[in-house]
Amino acid sequence: MHSRAADRRSASKCRGNDQINLASVLQEGRENANIDAGLGFIWRISGNINTSPLSVAGVLMSIIRSTARAIRNAPVLRDLDALWSALGPVYFWALDPFRRGLRMRFSGDISVIVPSRFAGVPLETHEPEAFVALAAWMRQNPGALGCSIGALSVAALFIDTDAEVIAIDSNIASLLTTKEMCSRSSGDRLILLHGLVSNEPSISFTVARERTRNLLSSITLKEAYKFRYDYICLDSPHTNDIPRLRVDDLFPDRATRPMLLKCDVEGAEHLVIDGARAFLARDKPALLLSVHPLPLRETYDHSADYLRDTIIQLGYNIELLAVDHEEHWLCT
Repeated sequence: MHSRAADRRSASKCRGNDQINLASVLQEGRENANIDAGLGFIWRISGNINTSPLSVAGVLMSIIRSTARAIRNAPVLRDLDALWSALGPVYFWALDPFRRGLRMRFSGDISVIVPSRFAGVPLETHEPEAFVALAAWMRQNPGALGCSIGALSVAALFIDTDAEVIAIDSNIASLLTTKEMCSRSSGDRLILLHGLVSNEPSISFTVARERTRNLLSSITLKEAYKFRYDYICLDSPHTNDIPRLRVDDLFPDRATRPMLLKCDVEGAEHLVIDGARAFLARDKPALLLSVHPLPLRETYDHSADYLRDTIIQLGYNIELLAVDHEEHWLCT
């Protein structure tokens, strides 16, 4: 990866420990879905920051989508899935008849273009603290990240039009969905890796990338949903055939650019950090962490306090950005 030209930068993201139906996230207007989770790395170069405002047409489209979501989630109508499945293709076509993509604006000023089938996902208001922190860091240190359905990946690709994203996910459907989500970004700047990120020894970046290419070329998104569309995590059953990826093995060489690591792994945060100790000590990336105290304790036998102490011992200061269903930490 470090053999790439110096004016490129890379980022990666791994799936966490969410257990929701990916297909339901992509149904028009389904509320309260966990849109994005994972791990990301960002390398700095010059970069072009994009915060262009929505056009009048974009604002009108946003109003139409908000109205459609309100109708979709009305008490009497929300469970009529057969109706919404039938109307969905027509609605998505009407939003984007020329297939140029649908423009959205995340957290106020991050302007992106995505395929119209993501119109029902409330991306504009998803975890604003994470997007604001991402945008602020990238304005100083332009870069990128990845995965789940790719909300942060596409944001990073549009914030900085020179960014390169490496999206890591254990779920094949998530990788293919992220690829589609980011399909309206310019250039060939998305790299996909299949695996579960942990502290176990792993294959190299080059091997992981080639295996993923072969895997994704052999299956369609529709087939992947039929095979398995829930989020696959370290504690999920039937995961022995999924490669384990350790950050220190993926990125063994010193980086020449500033980095940010975005991590949202639903309780497995300490395993990711433990598998990245050499990387963190050597390159000292900024960390944007979503911390889950209950899964940390009940599933992985760790605690938020222990995670905090570990990160401080690695030389970081921790700022608490927000608390909702999880804690959002910025570590620098």
